[in-house]
Amino acid sequence: MEIVLFDEETVESTHQNGKALIAIRSLTSSECLSELTQTLHFKSDITDCGNKALKMYNSALPDVIVLDLDLPNLSGLELIHAIGENNVKRQHLSRIIVISHDTSRTTVSKLLLAVKAYRGHIKLGFMAKPWKVQDFYRQLRNLHSDNTALLEDIDAQLDRFDSTEEGQPIVESRLVLGVTEIEKGLRVELGCDREISVNSTTVQSYIQHIEKNLLCAPVSYIEFSLSALTRVPPQNIIALLLLLHGLSGKWDKKIAFVEVPFGLYTMIKEHGLGHLIRQ
Repeated sequence: MEIVLFDEETVESTHQNGKALIAIRSLTSSECLSELTQTLHFKSDITDCGNKALKMYNSALPDVIVLDLDLPNLSGLELIHAIGENNVKRQHLSRIIVISHDTSRTTVSKLLLAVKAYRGHIKLGFMAKPWKVQDFYRQLRNLHSDNTALLEDIDAQLDRFDSTEEGQPIVESRLVLGVTEIEKGLRVELGCDREISVNSTTVQSYIQHIEKNLLCAPVSYIEFSLSALTRVPPQNIIALLLLLHGLSGKWDKKIAFVEVPFGLYTMIKEHGLGHLIRQ
């Protein structure tokens, strides 16, 4: 799926700030982050696997690493420790941005312990989902406070969002898709950072993405988590769910809606979709 956040002129570069490694499970988020790093003149590599990320790190020693805690084969936390151990041996410093829904005290404590264990060899930033473009740029700014050229590039990008209404999430002008395997099916985490129209090309691209990447999987059941759709107008969410319900027959897949926000529960039932809600 083609994702365009910036014009080509935006990413034209007269210099390079180094290499970026993006280890995120969601294809949409990975491509978004890749474009963001390009605006700062990084050359980025992408993977959705922890083991592959470690191999890519060892071969390239990237200047910045963006990772998801929920990586297969080697978790994000395990990857951080592996990078830290290697950095101690190489006397190298890695700058890592962690992206996660999990902001629990346990998870944060584990991350802080990793930073303490590899002090001088790891600098860590954290972004909770859903995140905004500005969040990413500011995390990079904090991690690269000694890089004057990069700071100028970051500030130039931040200036582009000065006119954006405070608090309006803009990280992706499309639906975010995160996928995990569950018993006999797939769990799709829906998220969005700005108001959407169900008739917009962004939703059509999203549906095409599902059909291309999910429906070929040997599963008969897909559940959609609605917990992250807090910034989308309820009527737009209902329109999207009606669309998904209609497409489920074409896909020949059973679907369900889980983690439904309290305010949406009644509306979903009123539109005849209550039987698809799973507690």
